[in-house]
Amino acid sequence: LTAEDVAFTYNKAKESGASADLSTMDNATAVNDTTVQFTLNKPDSTFINKLTQVGIVPSDSYNNETYGEHPVGSGPYKLVQWDKGQQVILERNDDYYGTKPYYRKITNLFLDSESAYAAAKNGEVDVAEVPVQYAHENITGMHTEVYQSLDVRGISLPVVNNTGQTSESGSSIGNNVTADPAIREALNVGINRSQIIQTAFNGYAEPAYSGIASSVPWSSNYTVADGDVDQAKQILADAGWTDTNGDGIVEKDGQPAQFELDYSSSDASRQAMAVGVSEQAKKIGINVTPKGSTWDEMDKVANSNPIVFGFGSLDPYIIYQLYDSEGAGNGYNDPGMLNDSELDSLIDTAMSQDVNSSYSTWSQALARGDEDNSWLWVASMDYILFVSDDVDISNSTHTVYPHGGDAWGNIYDWKHVETNETNSTNSTK
Repeated sequence: LTAEDVAFTYNKAKESGASADLSTMDNATAVNDTTVQFTLNKPDSTFINKLTQVGIVPSDSYNNETYGEHPVGSGPYKLVQWDKGQQVILERNDDYYGTKPYYRKITNLFLDSESAYAAAKNGEVDVAEVPVQYAHENITGMHTEVYQSLDVRGISLPVVNNTGQTSESGSSIGNNVTADPAIREALNVGINRSQIIQTAFNGYAEPAYSGIASSVPWSSNYTVADGDVDQAKQILADAGWTDTNGDGIVEKDGQPAQFELDYSSSDASRQAMAVGVSEQAKKIGINVTPKGSTWDEMDKVANSNPIVFGFGSLDPYIIYQLYDSEGAGNGYNDPGMLNDSELDSLIDTAMSQDVNSSYSTWSQALARGDEDNSWLWVASMDYILFVSDDVDISNSTHTVYPHGGDAWGNIYDWKHVETNETNSTNSTK
């Protein structure tokens, strides 16, 4: 692996628009075998984080048509078998230059949540990641590991009216109910996050008032009143939302306070969260209708319907993705179409500062975004693993989970408690 491979990879990733967001990179150049120069088109203090987000490919043999199924890397494991939709088998790379991991072979099974739990219960796997709904289950020969994460669940709240405008992809923009700041503020104040955590996350989460977990240095520590139904009702009344027909739902200028809330139909906790928000919203006079959908379906309404999202990253750049108007409506960036010039300016300043100095500015930008209520943040969720009593996954070196993270971050430190056991493990994700 040389600098030429690194430069080639980043230029290809920039060209394809896939993987990490490399929009601030102009190009990458190999200066010599061990030095790469990245040229940016604007200041970006977060760019250094992109150096951990792109897998390096070999410049002399990369084929865009075949590489995805036949990857060649330089890491401690190599792919030896991939049965699509079923499993991936990795074997230790004995030519690896660094410290070799303990396990010679890893079989990663692709199972839905019920199948993963069943596999753990039947003793067919050594490690199983399961939804929080299974956290209180007891399995003979296994123990439960609970890890806090950066994975925050929230609901996008479009801040502009639906005037018939559409995005480049043809999807509608705006929502005539959530565009009213009073609706968004009332939801943030009136929803009882602690109750939803008990029902939707089985108690394995922390209340979230911001899209960034409080454990990172650029968090805002922003909070609001939680579950204050009376205050939420007053906010709506002060803004002219009243129940004129006695059906329990407030209206304003003939518009009932009602909207559809989309969630991924394959995620039980998102469904439960959507239902919980719906039930509590009715207490303050807002009618929210949960709807299970595919992501392809939600893509078409991402800028007009509130959607249950999950976010979480070790990179403060996510604040740009959540709130900056420059990227609004691009993929899942700023789906509520927020346009706050003061917030945008704070983000630009943070991008221009030294990395460590930027954290306080990122925090200010985040607090400003949270005050706009373009999101209803609900919970920062935990991750649940069932682990064989014969396996030590090294809690002391476990790495924090971002959104979409997995348990492999400290695989070097995993080992069997009894070293005469076979050096192989199965893991489900």
